[in-house]
Amino acid sequence: MLHDGKNILYVGRGDAPSRLGIHAETAGKSHLRQDIIFNNNLTKAEAKFLEQKIMDLNGGPLSVNKSTSLLNEIRSYSPNNPNAPIYDVAGHNTDWGSKILDDALSVLKGKGLWP
Repeated sequence: MLHDGKNILYVGRGDAPSRLGIHAETAGKSHLRQDIIFNNNLTKAEAKFLEQKIMDLNGGPLSVNKSTSLLNEIRSYSPNNPNAPIYDVAGHNTDWGSKILDDALSVLKGKGLWP
């Protein structure tokens, strides 16, 4: 996750340290602060779920909201993706998805990036 100290500006997933290294060298992102919410300990479904939920809570990606403050260009996954129903519930059920999201928001709150 990339931020300016006050606002989340980019949400990502994948090999966290590797991705942050790439973003540190990317024009338009290299000046932003980097934080890892979960360090490579999520399933693919959990990671996609969280990436999309955190994007949604911060205005969504540019493909959905041209006036968003996020630098993300596209959604984490298409609603038309055959696996979307799995990603929508973090691979399990809505209760599990809510638990993971609450954990992530708690981390963001501790960093001053969530109310």
